[in-house]
This record gives sequence, structure tokens and C-alpha cells, in this order.
Amino acid sequence: MKDQADIIIINGKVFTENADLPWAKHIAIKEDRFLFVGNNSTWKEHLGKKTKLFDAGNRLILPGLLDGHTHPVPVSLSKWRGQLPRTNNLTELLE
Repeated sequence: MKDQADIIIINGKVFTENADLPWAKHIAIKEDRFLFVGNNSTWKEHLGKKTKLFDAGNRLILPGLLDGHTHPVPVSLSKWRGQLPRTNNLTELLE
């Protein structure tokens, strides 16, 4: 029996960055890993009772596109989100 996915997204335009399969229609995900990425009905083998199924409606999906940066000085001078010391001193910010 195949692993059951937590999430399956079907009917998307999934950019994979894989030269052998640059575009896919369906993806199955369990926790933090892909169980299936492809264009055939194999995704159905990962469908379980608790799997959330989403129809992407032919929309673009870019896995892993994240904004993982911040600008420490403006953040430290604001009360928005993480509270850093109120300073422009780099040493104090890094501490």
C-alpha cells in the first residue's frame, strides 16, 4: 500500500525545475515531502480518508517559493512582529 498523503493538489500547473519533467499537473504531499509529482492518475494511490484534496483549477504552483529574509534595522525600530532591541547598532542586533 502506498503512503497516504496529507494533501493532494490536482489540475495545477506545477513548475518542478526537473529537466525530465519540467511541468506537472498533480502533486501528493505527506508532512514535508512529495510522494508524487506527475501528470497521470498515480496520485489516486496516495488518497486516504484524511487526505485533503484540492483542485488548483489550472493555476500556477511554485513549490518552495518563500520569502525568508527580513531587514533587521527597520524591524528593530518597529513593534511589528518580532521584537528586537531598539537600535541601529549591528552588534546589539546580532546579540
